[in-house]
Amino acid sequence: VPEAMGNDTVANGERRRQVAVVGTTSGFQETRQLELAKGRFLPPGDLQRGAPVAVIGWKLARELFRSENPLGQVLRLGGWRMRVIGVLEPKGRQLGLDIDDMVMVPVATGMRIFDLHSLNRINVEMRAHTDLDLAKERILTLLAERHDEEDVSVITPDSVVGALNEILLALTLAVGGIGAISLAVAGLGIMNLMLVSVSERTAEVGLLRAIGATRSQVQRLFLIEAVLLSLCGAVAGITLGWAIVKSFVAFYPDFPASPPLWAVLSALALALLIGAVFGVLPARRATGLDPVAALAGK
Repeated sequence: VPEAMGNDTVANGERRRQVAVVGTTSGFQETRQLELAKGRFLPPGDLQRGAPVAVIGWKLARELFRSENPLGQVLRLGGWRMRVIGVLEPKGRQLGLDIDDMVMVPVATGMRIFDLHSLNRINVEMRAHTDLDLAKERILTLLAERHDEEDVSVITPDSVVGALNEILLALTLAVGGIGAISLAVAGLGIMNLMLVSVSERTAEVGLLRAIGATRSQVQRLFLIEAVLLSLCGAVAGITLGWAIVKSFVAFYPDFPASPPLWAVLSALALALLIGAVFGVLPARRATGLDPVAALAGK
């Protein structure tokens, strides 16, 4: 399916928008799996002849025509007048194109509008279980024979997914690095706070040892305190994150964001681990105090 793409101003009376315009054929509807809310799609015909007709997305139809029926009406596309023959059902974004806010015209018309001498791209739909590598090689060979040179590139869904995976991996590593630094800083903060607590509660430690508390019991006491401190911070952070996500969804309801349960449980488990690791040194310092000197507050 050929595509000649560009951006132009579309207007109806005083209402106007800057939108994406795609010159294509009737096969665009099948390859993109589009449904019509009203009217019909672009008619099949000679690729060299383009009628002044257009199919528009439902969002654009609503903004340009409001409550009016857009079918049969004329809109201005740059310096051209186009008759609306169809309106699409809501579809959202596909491969970077907002179908709901787009104008589709015959490919020859699109090429004349944007003064193009060649197509921007051609969409090829493959059957299930097709060898994509072999198909890609054959397409390149065919176009090279027709153009007398290799002046095109073929992008398959696998290459797009691979590029997205690389981007997501880089983002994951960056966020993970930032998170690791934040955890280290938080752990050091907990350790310093507990060291101060041990120094201020020397007499309390001495009293515990004097009444028979063992070193392991005192150590567990300070470890539990460090873990609870870390856990409280994790609960506060999760609550704040949940509130931010809910606020984001309230402003953008089409974006289904929600914290997964495994992430919440992982955050709590990691907080417990950080509290236990960074609470070891203060706990050992508490158990290393001499009972008599500690009871005297020295």
